[in-house]
Amino acid sequence: QALGAQTNQFVAQNEQALAIKACDLKDCSRKSVFKNLTLDLRRYKQLKMFIHANRIEGELPVHDDEVTAFIRIGSDFVDNYYEYEIPLKITPDKPTGSNYKNDIEDDQKIVWPELNNLDITLQDFVKLKQTRNATDGYPRTFPYTQKDSKGHLISIKGNPDIGAIKTIMLGIRNPFAGDTATNPLVDGDDGRPKCVEVWFNELRVTGFEEFGGVAALANINIKLADLGNVSLSGEMHTRGFGQVEQK
Repeated sequence: QALGAQTNQFVAQNEQALAIKACDLKDCSRKSVFKNLTLDLRRYKQLKMFIHANRIEGELPVHDDEVTAFIRIGSDFVDNYYEYEIPLKITPDKPTGSNYKNDIEDDQKIVWPELNNLDITLQDFVKLKQTRNATDGYPRTFPYTQKDSKGHLISIKGNPDIGAIKTIMLGIRNPFAGDTATNPLVDGDDGRPKCVEVWFNELRVTGFEEFGGVAALANINIKLADLGNVSLSGEMHTRGFGQVEQK
């Protein structure tokens, strides 16, 4: 199911990628791009994407886990969002005249390492919000961060809703060397600027929730003798209910 399609059908779309090059990415700084759109992700289970990272020729080498990639979704990217962050494995330089292992599957794993794959269980965002809201006195204006089962950072700020996504941000970060709680290289971060090229490829949702919803419509007309008529109407529907042409 392509990201952006909200109906019960498979839609063929072009596979596209986004490249970000960043040099002099200082310690505790980030570079990112964003796109405004309208999405309802409540009917899906996973948000996935392939990520590739390599050093930039002529610059100092960057090593595994020295740079992280993150995705931020929400009604905005400043005050109301979910964020997911993973440390990146760096694809080694291709030796001159080499075709790596001459095996398509193995070559793909070198260029697109499985450890770089973004694989978010959307319900983890919902559970994180419930946990944050149950924490007495925690301000919603400050990011609340935990680690998921893979050890990746997952955060929430404000009051985002996966059913009303208005923006998506993709970016790279040079983690703060002095942050022992979130830096994947606590014992080895040199705190120096980094130069890296990162590719984000095939952002998509998977695991369509195949359940039905219910809806009800009520109309009430009351005649009050000679005083006049009173008309009341109401409607409701649960998650999963919608017409075929509904987006």
